[in-house]
Amino acid sequence: MTEGKPTTDAVVARRLLRSVDFGVLSTMSSELPGYPFGSVTPYVLTHGGRPVIYVSHIAQHTSNMKADGHACLTVAEQAVGNQQALGRVTLVGDAQEVPREHQAEVEARYFRFYPEARAYGGAHAFCFYWLDPVRVRYIGGFGKIYWIERGEWLCPEPQWAAEEDEILAHMNADHVPAMLHMAQQQAGLEGSEAMMLACDGEGCHLSIDGEVCYVAFAGACLSLEDVRGELIRLARSSG
Repeated sequence: MTEGKPTTDAVVARRLLRSVDFGVLSTMSSELPGYPFGSVTPYVLTHGGRPVIYVSHIAQHTSNMKADGHACLTVAEQAVGNQQALGRVTLVGDAQEVPREHQAEVEARYFRFYPEARAYGGAHAFCFYWLDPVRVRYIGGFGKIYWIERGEWLCPEPQWAAEEDEILAHMNADHVPAMLHMAQQQAGLEGSEAMMLACDGEGCHLSIDGEVCYVAFAGACLSLEDVRGELIRLARSSG
């Protein structure tokens, strides 16, 4: 895996993908060779920046990906206004089943966001795919159009990645008021119940009364000391 120091554009584009929970997955059609086939799909992003989807073996897009792994995921900023002025990201990559050594972590992360998806496997066979990035197109609005290379997009896995569950458990057990404050100050989201769903090196996902928001960190937090300090800073921030 090629990893490099992320550019500002890569950070902003990844933040957009982490703040939205669905996109259009385009695969190469098996039924109509040479034509793309679009499907609306929920996804989550791994620590490193790979979109993960949960697919049925009988779905058209799964058949397409098995025959030809060339695919892309297009995600648009969710906001009211001139859609051409909003941010969007198209991640072009190779769709492949998630490797066995990453299955457990991917499954845990995905089901924290979509717990109802656990039941899908009872009706049909499902599996996890991810898109391994080749190149990413980021449009931040009029005149802000960039290509982001694979080495800029993929980011290092935090040293504390294996301890993410412990971080979530600690925050959810002991720091609900702090998370409510973070969501209000950083995302304008008010509520009475809070849960941290996931944490990565660039931010964390909070569920506030069932509504999910992404709170970005001021910088990359790759050590446990870094992420602890950033969560304290956000909890004390006045905006």
